[in-house]
Amino acid sequence: MYRVKNIFKMMGCGMTALTVLLLGCGGVNKESESGLAGSGTAAAPWQVTSAADLNRVSELMLIEAEASIYSDDYYKLMGDVDLGGNAFTPIGTGESPINYFNGQFDCDGKSISNLSITTTDRNYTGLFGYLASGGVVRACSLVNVRIDSSGDNVGAVAGYMAGALINTSVTGSVKGNNDVGGLVGLAVGAIEDSYSEAEVTGASRVGGLSGSCGVDVSNFQRVCTATNSYSSGMVTGVNDVGGLVGSLSGTVSSSYATGVASGSGTNVGGLVGFLSGTIRSAYATGLVSSSRINAGGLVGAVSDASASITNAYTIGMVFGDTNEGGFIGRVIAGTPTISGSYWDRIRTGQTAATGTSTSLVGVTDVDSTSLRNGSAFPGWESSPATWSFSRGCDPRLTSVIHPERQYASESTCPPLR
Repeated sequence: MYRVKNIFKMMGCGMTALTVLLLGCGGVNKESESGLAGSGTAAAPWQVTSAADLNRVSELMLIEAEASIYSDDYYKLMGDVDLGGNAFTPIGTGESPINYFNGQFDCDGKSISNLSITTTDRNYTGLFGYLASGGVVRACSLVNVRIDSSGDNVGAVAGYMAGALINTSVTGSVKGNNDVGGLVGLAVGAIEDSYSEAEVTGASRVGGLSGSCGVDVSNFQRVCTATNSYSSGMVTGVNDVGGLVGSLSGTVSSSYATGVASGSGTNVGGLVGFLSGTIRSAYATGLVSSSRINAGGLVGAVSDASASITNAYTIGMVFGDTNEGGFIGRVIAGTPTISGSYWDRIRTGQTAATGTSTSLVGVTDVDSTSLRNGSAFPGWESSPATWSFSRGCDPRLTSVIHPERQYASESTCPPLR
């Protein structure tokens, strides 16, 4: 539908394919109908200057219900916008007939504060409900978000995201059912240079940054990637709960999590709750707690022989009822490929890498002295641009967004910029 719609746009129709086929091409004046300054092009994006304008963007996605004539356009936030805690309808609700956002939204470093959404009858909840594969949200700071939903696919920036979130951030709280994240609920696109400090609560697949970061087999095998990002908020759920990502079948790289990850069911990890994908150059420092089974300092459970973990470490205390490990709670099926990875046996409180008898190759127990001796770990020397090693400080990532925030409260860590 995206391609068909764009063909008609190039013809100058400004309408959906269905409307053109039924009514012919003509008559719609987008500029006068939009209520916004600009023309929706890259050179002259629609200008969003107020809370009323942002609500208008949401309304525009509903025009011509099959697919809005405004959904592929360019938008720009012209200044900080305060939504005042008033009820907000997500931009692109994901409801049938399909209503999505497939354009470019550039906040230009400005903030949107006091976004509030409370719903009991909707999936796809966030500032953007359904961000399609062409959709990009860039340089947006969401401050004091309050989202409370009983539905699935819930995140402050996007409920569902197949496009890209670049240099975005969130503070506040996000609550939903399944696939709930501080930034995005269900991601099958790219998360880059972004972070969440929001408190996140859900049932299954709950993460500080993204509830699920995975593969969409129905959408041309799109795969989620999370790069140079972090999460620091507390994450609470039932199953598949992670400090950064609840369920990962995509790839996480150069990223970390520091918040508490707590689950009352299965598979709770400091970084990832349930892993069937790839972790590369990452760490977790937050406390991990599961009142049932499978709690791990880095990953709660792994269930895929193709899963891999490279150059990762964890130091957060791990508590669990059954199957708690310093690095991984349980390997359910298959044997993941692990290399150059470590867990601190003192700070995690765990003397074994896993909570079961599974033997793991490529992960080693260390103590705080070894982690903080200022020397690169064996196998990590090949990526000097990724890690910083300083005496008296745990290893820090150099390319992650706001690298200076890592271990910033520890006086033994020299400034990292």
